[in-house]
Amino acid sequence: MKIKNILSIGVAALLGASPLMAQSLENLSAKAEIGYESERVYRGEKRAQHTMVNYLEVDFAFPEQGSLYAEIFGYTPLNGQNEATSRVSGLGGGLATEILPSIGITWNAIDMITLDGGFTYHRYITHKPFGGTKSTREVYLGVIADVMFTPAVYYSYDTTLRQHLVELSAQYSLELEEWGLVGFTVDSKAYGGWLRANDLLAGNGGGSKKKNGYNYVGFNSDLVYHFNETSNVRVGARVAHNTDRDGVSNSGPANRIGGHATMFWWGAAASFGF
Repeated sequence: MKIKNILSIGVAALLGASPLMAQSLENLSAKAEIGYESERVYRGEKRAQHTMVNYLEVDFAFPEQGSLYAEIFGYTPLNGQNEATSRVSGLGGGLATEILPSIGITWNAIDMITLDGGFTYHRYITHKPFGGTKSTREVYLGVIADVMFTPAVYYSYDTTLRQHLVELSAQYSLELEEWGLVGFTVDSKAYGGWLRANDLLAGNGGGSKKKNGYNYVGFNSDLVYHFNETSNVRVGARVAHNTDRDGVSNSGPANRIGGHATMFWWGAAASFGF
């Protein structure tokens, strides 16, 4: 009799939990992406040539309130054309394979305004770019406006490099259906940033804290074909420029690959979600 009662209670609990589990699954979404970039440029800094880019995101939504998310970027150069030597004493060479996992939360603060905050762990797999360290840690907070061009401003602080970053961006998606291209859009984004690192050697400078900073701007534009609301393929062009200078080679740490402050490259990607 006791076993029968236990089974009855268990079945009832499962049946009662089923609607809650179903609702939770409805709020869960995921996105995966694989892409290629002819240059790996990050915050106006060139880090490698010919790079595969992998991305995965899992998101749990709180309807009309916000969401919790976890994501990870992976960057893998295809032919080893990355930084072999550094022009700046104390900075290691080989800005190559990297992974960037993040966790964060978005919150619909007020009408048409969303806050986005979280933590990013920068892991350098095959190299030690900042005075011998293989990882840095960063916290960030952003404000996004749900209006035309989706303007956003983000502030982040890297606790390892003691680095401040402020980035502004705007983006727009132009639908091409009225020109007979059903399912196609042109997605463009303009951005600019101000970056200042107060300990570029991440505490490995033997008491000296090398500082560096620069400004950067960039623009991306992709032709996108949408299979549905969550899956698409795209290809497009990118351009970026920075103001980094060290006063000796006229090319600071952000330009130590190739020595040029202006970069023009292209990329393509396929994205799938549910």
